[in-house]
Amino acid sequence: MNIADIATGTGIWLNEVQTTLGDIPVNKSRYYHGFDISDAQFPFSTEEVQYSIQDALSPFPAQHLNRYDLVHVRLLVGAIQASDFEVIVANLMKLLRPQGYLQWTEIDIDTFLEGNTKKYPEFADMVQPIFSYAERHTMSTRPSEQPGVEICVVVAQKPNGAGD
Repeated sequence: MNIADIATGTGIWLNEVQTTLGDIPVNKSRYYHGFDISDAQFPFSTEEVQYSIQDALSPFPAQHLNRYDLVHVRLLVGAIQASDFEVIVANLMKLLRPQGYLQWTEIDIDTFLEGNTKKYPEFADMVQPIFSYAERHTMSTRPSEQPGVEICVVVAQKPNGAGD
């Protein structure tokens, strides 16, 4: 199983997944790779967990295309322009193996602001491209089972036989 984490930062999510899955015996190797626009927060790479500098707006190197079973993205909408969303998703989908999954998670700010009369319409504007893209491409969007944690999880499965 190969897992990529986009905008990995310190690599905490990727390392937690590697630790959790490491306790489950499998017959084949696992590979984890974190990508970010800066290496300033990267932890040390290990044999199973690698990190590299990559802007999600740019095409990924050939060795990463069609490689991953899961591509994970979290808390990125505040750092990108709405017009960049489709380019990023297209680049991320190219990382997936056939039948691989893209998981995109964002924070549920409404729960944190509950009872607060001040509204933040800018956040709704920021996450709208996720819902619009998902709707146009018949992807799943669903709220987290944990209120206050996520506004949505966009899951896209790359179809069998789908190339780059």
